[in-house]
Amino acid sequence: MENLRHVSLLFAVIILNILLRVDSQVCYTSMPNYSTRSEVLYRQVYQPQYDSYSCGFLGWSRCRRSYLSSRRQSYTGYYTIVSYTRVPQCCTGYNGAYPDCQAHCDGGCQNGGICSSPGVCTCAAGWTGVNCEQDINECSGDHECDHTCTNVIGSYVCSCDDGYELQSDRRTCEDVDECQSDNGGCGQICSNTGGSYECSCLDGYELANDTHNCTDIGECLIGTHNCSQICVEVAGGYNCSCSSGYELQDDGITCEDIDECVQGSDGCSHNCNNTIGSFACSCYEGYQIHHEDTNDCVDIDECIESNGGCLHICQNSNGSYECMCHPGHRLDADDHTCEDIDECMESNGGCQHSCMNTMASYYCLCDIGYTLDTDDHNCSDTNECSNSNGGCEHNCTNTIGSYQCSCASGYSRSEDGHICSSIKNPVVDASNQDGSRKISVLPVAGGSATVVVVVLVILITIIVIAVVVRRRRKKQRTRSMFATTSSSMDRSENELQKDDTMVNAHYARSSDAVTLGNTYDTPRANEHIYEELPSSTKKTSTSSIQLPFAQRKESKSHYERLSTVEEPGDDP
Repeated sequence: MENLRHVSLLFAVIILNILLRVDSQVCYTSMPNYSTRSEVLYRQVYQPQYDSYSCGFLGWSRCRRSYLSSRRQSYTGYYTIVSYTRVPQCCTGYNGAYPDCQAHCDGGCQNGGICSSPGVCTCAAGWTGVNCEQDINECSGDHECDHTCTNVIGSYVCSCDDGYELQSDRRTCEDVDECQSDNGGCGQICSNTGGSYECSCLDGYELANDTHNCTDIGECLIGTHNCSQICVEVAGGYNCSCSSGYELQDDGITCEDIDECVQGSDGCSHNCNNTIGSFACSCYEGYQIHHEDTNDCVDIDECIESNGGCLHICQNSNGSYECMCHPGHRLDADDHTCEDIDECMESNGGCQHSCMNTMASYYCLCDIGYTLDTDDHNCSDTNECSNSNGGCEHNCTNTIGSYQCSCASGYSRSEDGHICSSIKNPVVDASNQDGSRKISVLPVAGGSATVVVVVLVILITIIVIAVVVRRRRKKQRTRSMFATTSSSMDRSENELQKDDTMVNAHYARSSDAVTLGNTYDTPRANEHIYEELPSSTKKTSTSSIQLPFAQRKESKSHYERLSTVEEPGDDP
């Protein structure tokens, strides 16, 4: 019945696949999906029971009779569910995976052809054949080219004769008007023709040998003009003109000199001098003509040559120059040489102590025992004691402009006044000007420090000994506790092994109460087993019977590990 339902479902999927096909590229198939489900079921289990009763004459005999007892047993049932999924795929004659289904053509479609359906190629323009492998010669038959047709692979190309231009449709040819672009290169007149053009000239001109330019054939060429200076050809005649610096007169033939200085058109920045056909510019004293612009005047830098005769500094100015001196010098009466200024002659140069004049400058000096300040003029006392204690072995006392060395008590100064020498008995220090007596006392070296070190060493030794003794006592207590606990656990283990042996033997006899691979509701079924156990076993709790021997042994091991843990508070 189940197989019939699966066949019916598969047939329905196939019919639905045929009805719902969108096009010939996509087909559908059914894929089975399997799943398993479980369910708890119940059944009745019968077991034989026996009892005895009175029978025979006057009930003096004992007979035995049997009957069946039933109980409810649970078990797990499994069954498989099959479902089908409608999966699209590419039909026969198409390659690829849905939804990218591509028609297949044997040999493939060449030269840009497309396989439009299985075994059929749609060729690009200019190609034919089963696989679009043959080129079509379009020029062999009717084509759309106006002039020339040239066959190429897969197509054809049109071209035009000289003087014609191919249009945007790539087929039609039209005449090119060469005169529209730069007059066709003609000097005067350009005339367009079919496929070409022609150049021609105006009256009074003739076409040159290059057939494009025109040359004048008038009076200037043959020398029959009346111009006094320059003849200029014009269409059908000539004109006269003058050179630079001359002006054409009203007769249109004669040229006369132009006085540029009178007209003000000379452009000279200083002076203007007229000449025949031109003019010349000149400059004021201290200026010269510019080397690029002859109309402009530029200043002459007298300081470039020999420094203008100046001893120190030459300062140029427009049309002149001036001599100057470096700081610390002044200009002499000749306005060119310089002499030194003695700054120390006036107010000692501003120096507090001494002033020393130098060439073009000066500097200040300080007396011995003084140092020049940062303003380079004032002097401050030098503290000799700040530098290596003034060279004194013991004490250094700074004074204005000098310093003095002294020695500590019990010492006296040497002849150099810096070194101090030890004296055996207290004496009057020669360095004390007041004549007072100073007695030096030597301190006792390191007496109390030695006592402190010895006391600390004794205390540390006592603490270490106390810690070692305390840890040994703690280990002895732990060993005695473990020995007592181990003997007690061994006795309990022997009793539990005996109980397990009796329980396992009884379970072996009651094999009808246990079935492997199934799950039962056993609490009530075990009641009669418990009733038949020996009295010594009944005293044991139900939890002790159900606990496996391996678990009890594990509990003992865990207890042994716990018994070895150190008690808190034992550490010193």
